[in-house]
Amino acid sequence: MDGVRQAPGAGRWRDAEAISQRVRSAVEGRLGQPTDWELGLEGEIDGDTLRGALDALGPTEAGRRLVVVLTERGVLFPGKTGVVVHRHLARAELTETGGAAWDPLDGYQRVEFEVSLSEVTADLEAHLDELARTGVGTTVRVSTRLDPAQLGLAAWVEDAATGEVVQATQLFLGPEQDR
Repeated sequence: MDGVRQAPGAGRWRDAEAISQRVRSAVEGRLGQPTDWELGLEGEIDGDTLRGALDALGPTEAGRRLVVVLTERGVLFPGKTGVVVHRHLARAELTETGGAAWDPLDGYQRVEFEVSLSEVTADLEAHLDELARTGVGTTVRVSTRLDPAQLGLAAWVEDAATGEVVQATQLFLGPEQDR
């Protein structure tokens, strides 16, 4: 759930609602705990380009990573599991692999990012090709194209040693009326 604590997350499709409610309760409990971190996330889509930044303010202790991920709110993919709409699917890591090292100046750090949405789609398709090539099985090319109206960002501060997420935020990039 936060890199350290566990919450239920797998089960039969018919139990999905009950599992979701248990996870929601666990997450809400975790969110109620105070933190020394403040995160600000901004982003915009201009044509085929997504650009933005994560602003982090926190303790100057070492061993933290700042991670930003491109998400898609609702992806239609009728796979073998019976789940047709996949929610908040991670599409690409926008920081370096594993996140940017926390290297603040007076407790503040800004991490900027810019990516071409067509590049993200190409990378997703290349990954599917690699899975097929290595014998993982047949890969389906449904829903590899990103829908700008469904895109968002998720960002978090992670303890590099334990994997614990110590603060997180999200931003929906789609139409204003859907936020």
